[in-house]
Amino acid sequence: LHAWGAAAVRAARLVPGPRLVASAAEPEAGPLGWLTGRLLRRADRVAAATRAEGDRLHRLGVRSDRLTLIPPGVF
Repeated sequence: LHAWGAAAVRAARLVPGPRLVASAAEPEAGPLGWLTGRLLRRADRVAAATRAEGDRLHRLGVRSDRLTLIPPGVF
């Protein structure tokens, strides 16, 4: 299941079972941000569009073996 954005990542975890691939899901401030960060750390794969985004996700605790850089096709 591919979840694009923080709200989609949170909603995806309401569905039991499927593997989760998350992208464009940087946590916002507050309790929902904490929850999103936790779900990102537990995702099967997290896609970052830029190296800077990947670095931020890694600092949030996303393991490097689950983090993939997929640059956009058009800038």
